[in-house]
Amino acid sequence: MLLDDPRSIELFRAAGRLSCPVVLHMDVAWLVGDDGRPQYQSRWYGGSVENLHRAMIACPDTIFIGHAPGFWRAISGDAESDPALYPSGPITPGGRLHELFDQHANLWADLSAGSGMNALKRGGDDRAAAFIERYADRLLFGRDCYGGDLIRYLDSLPLNDTTRQYVYCQNARRLIPLPVGQHGSALQ
Repeated sequence: MLLDDPRSIELFRAAGRLSCPVVLHMDVAWLVGDDGRPQYQSRWYGGSVENLHRAMIACPDTIFIGHAPGFWRAISGDAESDPALYPSGPITPGGRLHELFDQHANLWADLSAGSGMNALKRGGDDRAAAFIERYADRLLFGRDCYGGDLIRYLDSLPLNDTTRQYVYCQNARRLIPLPVGQHGSALQ
């Protein structure tokens, strides 16, 4: 079902009323199947960032968290023409992510798995750091995959301490406030 389908919008609005963020696993429409031929991904494909844009307009009180290759590929202008699941070339002009972040305060992003790190690395370390600093209050560190590649990469970037605190911890605390126990831990 597409992200801007009326049934999706109804669900997203309910999430907004409940202050429940919506994590969107956005993928590409076609992936190579076991037989080596492209297969339409009806279970995963919810549309492009254009569908996301329309959903965010329709649901301004809902926080959307972009995640996965279909979301992060939109950092580059070649998002629709590069057939790779994880594009590896340099970022080209015309990527929609900056525009979407600038237009929609309800857009957040999850850096977990390989897609967020892959997208950031495509632009080089300085560009990655600039992106993270610019949207630091809406980026989330996550652990969708095992290993420490993402944290090592983020730690290698020239980010200020406030940005690191936002990405590693404070944004998650703002997004899902949990009661803090006597020892400062959100979990007892």
